[in-house]
Amino acid sequence: MDFLDSILTAIGAFIGAHTVLTYAILFWGSFFETLIGIGFFLYGELIFIPASLLAGAHVLNIWLVSFFLIAGGIAGDSASFFIGRKYGVKLFKEEHRFLNHTNRAKGEEFFKKYGDKGIFLARLLGPLSWITPFLAGIYAVPYSRFLKYNIPGVFAGIGEFLIVGYFFGSRYKEVLSFIQTYVAIIIFVILVSAAVYLIVKRNYPQLLAQVRNLWQYEKRKLFKSVLKHMAAVILIVFLIYVAFLYILFFVEGGTNNQPTRTNLPIFMALNELQSETNFLVFRDGAKQPVQPVNVIMVLKGDVEDRFQNNNWLRDVLFSEANLTAKAFIRLWRDHEPPVSDLFLDGYPQELAFQEKTQSSLRRLHIRLWPIGFLENQETRVYLGSVSSDDGLSLAIYNHFPVPFHQVSPDADSARDAIATAFLGDLALASSTYETWGKVVASTKDDEQAYFTDGRVLLLQFK
Repeated sequence: MDFLDSILTAIGAFIGAHTVLTYAILFWGSFFETLIGIGFFLYGELIFIPASLLAGAHVLNIWLVSFFLIAGGIAGDSASFFIGRKYGVKLFKEEHRFLNHTNRAKGEEFFKKYGDKGIFLARLLGPLSWITPFLAGIYAVPYSRFLKYNIPGVFAGIGEFLIVGYFFGSRYKEVLSFIQTYVAIIIFVILVSAAVYLIVKRNYPQLLAQVRNLWQYEKRKLFKSVLKHMAAVILIVFLIYVAFLYILFFVEGGTNNQPTRTNLPIFMALNELQSETNFLVFRDGAKQPVQPVNVIMVLKGDVEDRFQNNNWLRDVLFSEANLTAKAFIRLWRDHEPPVSDLFLDGYPQELAFQEKTQSSLRRLHIRLWPIGFLENQETRVYLGSVSSDDGLSLAIYNHFPVPFHQVSPDADSARDAIATAFLGDLALASSTYETWGKVVASTKDDEQAYFTDGRVLLLQFK
């Protein structure tokens, strides 16, 4: 991964120094890839795919890439069109076996009846993309009519590469990780696909004859057969996805084999936490933090009593072994959905609590980690990460889209809500803010996990 990052950095530096040249190459490459004659030797995929991948990796600007590739494609097709109109007619001679005036008249008639669809579809059919504009010019298709169908065709033909390339380019690390993890399965699928292809190819004439026969005499039966097989495939995929979710939430999530802290240290003073703790919380296996530690609780009694006295409920954790599908449904019905594990210094939270709410999608909750003691194990210290759920969203987990609560990126509002919730607690000795965390400024990046002023709420109880 680091090697690939260094390559992208080098490419980005080159492009930064030669920006005009880069986009000029994209324009002229797209222009010549469908120009009659040259287009036979130049494959547009060699330009479209790298450009869209680099745009996805934020090395190139996706809007400029799209503009220059599409503009070049339209200009190249128009050039081929006018070459065909001016010079293509001279290729036809009455005595020629194929390029005679009779066939030219048939071609003109064909373009009058079906040429509109052909002009559009040519951009999606590979080799036809560079010859069709030339033929349209030869067969006297009006230029305005040609553009009417060519422009949407260019958008569709190049757009498919832009969308796929940008998607994979923006997730190249996940794609490479997926390939490394499932390389054996990928090879198996490729081999099976190749075998199916060879079998179909060997029996293609018979299969084609059967399909033609069904299409000619039993169209309804053919449609029913296709729909039946499509429904079977969709059902199988759906069942596999449901099985994955079940394993994720009720098998893997309920093994209760997470590491636990032992031999918690005794701190002489609370300010030792600033140097001993990372103050960042991660998902399992993630490299980027998803929440900050923004609450410290210091108390002698039971922490669960403190939350219950302030109208908070203890949350069920997905990692608890006794969580069943029936219990999961009941918890959602009671607006107490289970909480997924987050990790501080490699350890999952020990406890989690949520404010009583009338919604399963929007709630304020906190995860707690016991971090140590003060005063010879009489006073316990908890680090907490409080967050606010704001609806559901799909996140990629183990390469599958999984529904998770969408967490508000405003970590400070959630932290301040905890301070307000405990204001009336008679056991609260002091509530202060300490600047022990790291400031994370708010940006317009939709993928930013959170932002915070870096202050940590310190709640000390009698």
